[in-house]
Amino acid sequence: LPVAELQAAASVTFDRYGSDVLSYGAAAGPPPTIAFICERLAVVDARAPSPDEVVITAGNSHGLEQAVTMTARPGDAVLVEAPTYHLALRILRDHPVEVVPVASDAGGLVASAAADAIAAVRARGVTPRLLYTVPTYNNPTGVSLDAGRRQALVGLAATEHVTILEDDVYRELVYEGDPPASLWSLAEPGTVIRLGSFSKSLSPGLRVGYMTADATIANASVEGGLLESGGGISHIASLVVAEYARTGAYATNVTHLRA
Repeated sequence: LPVAELQAAASVTFDRYGSDVLSYGAAAGPPPTIAFICERLAVVDARAPSPDEVVITAGNSHGLEQAVTMTARPGDAVLVEAPTYHLALRILRDHPVEVVPVASDAGGLVASAAADAIAAVRARGVTPRLLYTVPTYNNPTGVSLDAGRRQALVGLAATEHVTILEDDVYRELVYEGDPPASLWSLAEPGTVIRLGSFSKSLSPGLRVGYMTADATIANASVEGGLLESGGGISHIASLVVAEYARTGAYATNVTHLRA
C-alpha cells in the first residue's frame, strides 16, 4: 500500500483546496476525481463516460447498495450469476427481493440461462428487475465473460427491461494485454449500471469508488436523499485520489500491482 505517496497527496490536497476539503462537497463527487475517472476509463475501457454519467461512491459495496435501493422494489427478483461474490449476496439479502441464481460455465454467465430465468420469474408473476454480475475477472472464478456472451447479455437486458449491475472492480488488474470491454460500454444507455472502485487498485481503506450509468440514472442518485443530506461521499479521500493520480502515481501503482 503506497503510504508515503498517499500521505504526500493528502498534504498537497489540503494546500491546494484549503477549507473546501472539509466542506460537504458536490453531491456527485469532486469534479477533479470525476474528470480523472473519465480520463482513466478512456484508457482501460472501450468507452469513456461523460462527467454527468459518473457518481462517486464509498466503494463497490456502497455503490451496489445504492443501485439496489434506487431500482428494486419489494418482491422483485434479482438475478445473480452462480457462483458470485459472496458479500454481494449479503447486501442483496438486506433487501426484500428474491435472489435467483443463473448458471455460469468456463465462458462465464450463460446468456441463455439468464433468458430462461427471466422467463421463469415472469411466469410466476414476479418482476425480474436486476441482474448482478462480475463479468471481468470474476470473483470467485477468475473467468471473464466472452465477447459474444457480452453482446447477447446486454441485448437480452435491453429487450427484457432488466438492469444489469456490472461489478467491474477488477478491470485494472489484468495479467497481460487489455481487459475486455465493459458491459456498460457495449449496452444501450440505461441498460447497465457499472460499479468501479479503487479498493483493489489503490487502497480499500480510502473507500472511494464510482458508478457509471446513464445520465438520468446518475442524476437520480445525485438527487436522492442520501447525497442531498450530506453532500458528496468520501469527499476528502476522493480529492486525495485525484491528486495522487494527477502526479502519475496511480498508473505506476497499477503497473506494480499487475506485476
